[in-house]
Amino acid sequence: MINKPILSICIPTYNRAKILDETLNSVFSQGNENILSKIEVIISDNDSKDWTEQLVDEYIRRHKNTIKYHKNSVNIWAIKNVIKVTEYAQWVYIRLLTDDDCLSNFALEYVLEIIQKTNFDLMFAGVKFLENINVRICKKQNSFAIMNWIGEYISYLYDHVILYQNLVPFFSFYSIVIVKNSYFKKWMLSKNASLWITNNFPHDVIVYHDLQDKKIIIPDNVFVVGRILNESYGWSTRLISDLKDCMNSIEYNNHLQWNQKWQKIKKICLRGWKKTIYLWIVLRKLRCNYKTNPFFKKIYYLYKKYLQ
Repeated sequence: MINKPILSICIPTYNRAKILDETLNSVFSQGNENILSKIEVIISDNDSKDWTEQLVDEYIRRHKNTIKYHKNSVNIWAIKNVIKVTEYAQWVYIRLLTDDDCLSNFALEYVLEIIQKTNFDLMFAGVKFLENINVRICKKQNSFAIMNWIGEYISYLYDHVILYQNLVPFFSFYSIVIVKNSYFKKWMLSKNASLWITNNFPHDVIVYHDLQDKKIIIPDNVFVVGRILNESYGWSTRLISDLKDCMNSIEYNNHLQWNQKWQKIKKICLRGWKKTIYLWIVLRKLRCNYKTNPFFKKIYYLYKKYLQ
């Protein structure tokens, strides 16, 4: 039985007080005292100019033993802030959670339960993309897949989640990653760490760099609720290029060059990202009013179906 803090929930943020409030509420609303005693919530504020600090102060007032807040004196850029927030983590596992995503309504208790049962090295938590992020997720029976090396993991992805809308989170969304702190920080101290600090997906290189003899968990349940069509997709071509670089690194480090399942996964994921970026540009960057324009309305609802 777990009777001590074990999980560090790491939240990087910048000028998103309103949605950060939803993110923090998704953590603390499901946490009774027993659960909260086993976690710490760490926020790294990248020098926000809105009311983020006041918001966090209110949560600290209510949960002073659980939440820790650090504010950068200057903006250090988003990716560096993602890495920096993990440096404050003290406990056995790091749980990345970006400020525009939320935990599903049962995720905390279930993650702690799986930790107790399996002592895993790495978990890729399931995600569902919604417009209204305050939607309760129906919980399935507590079950999960366990893999112990990269080849088994690639075969699982190919056989079970080959569709793009299920595949892409494994290689691009920070919020699904739960990883042993020691595994994460060992890589961060390596000579290769600095090479990836300007890439939008450095966590990919960290968690995938060595999956030999690592216990990998993929739960059946949805642990994360993500927002569709937000400004996080704004760099378009750069995002696709960075993801490709990460997947090439994963391929090289794990000797996957001749693995046909991996090559197909890689191709589907990169092609799917291009489609996502294109739709985002149409619907958001061009500021189209999809509710009054029949053509864009059709694209919008196709996109929603595509992701969900």
